[in-house]
Amino acid sequence: MADMEKKLQEDEEASGREIDVASIASNTTNGQRHDRIDKSEARKGAKKDGRKLTKQTLGTCKRCGYMSSQEICKACVLLEGLNKNRPKMEIEVDVEDEEESSTLRRRMEGLALAAG
Repeated sequence: MADMEKKLQEDEEASGREIDVASIASNTTNGQRHDRIDKSEARKGAKKDGRKLTKQTLGTCKRCGYMSSQEICKACVLLEGLNKNRPKMEIEVDVEDEEESSTLRRRMEGLALAAG
């Protein structure tokens, strides 16, 4: 009994020296810098000045008609990028090559007529 009374007396003396850590921790924001706490509390009621978000509407691509929320779908944009880099070369045929191909074509037509 004496031990119990001694322990209770020590606990009462210690309670005067104790600090409630839980109440201090609840006042601070979890790991955030203290210089920002006052500013964030002031902003909670203020209206945010930002860009207004618009709702996307489903439409069709102007080029291919595929469903897209954009004016031109992603596939057409990618295809346009590929076609921009394609070299535009014309195939030139020499006069000699053209004459040889025409004579070859006439010979083939003659063979087809003779066989048919």
